[in-house]
Amino acid sequence: RKHLPMFYVGEFDAKLSLRNITDEYRIKDVNIDDVLFNLVKYENEYQTNLAELFGFDDDKKEKKKFNAKMYLDRFNLTKGHLIVWNQNKDIPHKTSMDYSYLDIDSIYLTARNLFFNGDSIIGVMDYLSATDRCGFTLDEFSSNSPFLVSSKGLDFKNLIIKTHTTD
Repeated sequence: RKHLPMFYVGEFDAKLSLRNITDEYRIKDVNIDDVLFNLVKYENEYQTNLAELFGFDDDKKEKKKFNAKMYLDRFNLTKGHLIVWNQNKDIPHKTSMDYSYLDIDSIYLTARNLFFNGDSIIGVMDYLSATDRCGFTLDEFSSNSPFLVSSKGLDFKNLIIKTHTTD
């Protein structure tokens, strides 16, 4: 739409662990290489391109709950690229961090023992690095202890964060 790709995956490899348990899924390994995800709310429109593709309305905030439990033993992402752009709020010319137009490239992520339950993710973050178009570089974000991410917050222990100027 509007000549912008929404999603692209260069290579995707997964190893499944087949189980016959209702509402529980286990995936052993997921490796993704060269991926682009472009989430855009176009100018003078109220839905994101993702909402339009899947036919739900952002304004109603009605979301189906995913009740199944999912386990992922190992996840590796190389050469990830994420764009989140609200064209109703911004035209990207800023040279500083712009939260209405995030263009994050060179995403490398390794995580393990991931558990997805509703809006919560629990797991171990072995390594994350990325660069925003403004020049901000996250050289390392890691924690060799379990973390929790949910709609209520983030909980990391033994967290290591390194940027080009801060450790």
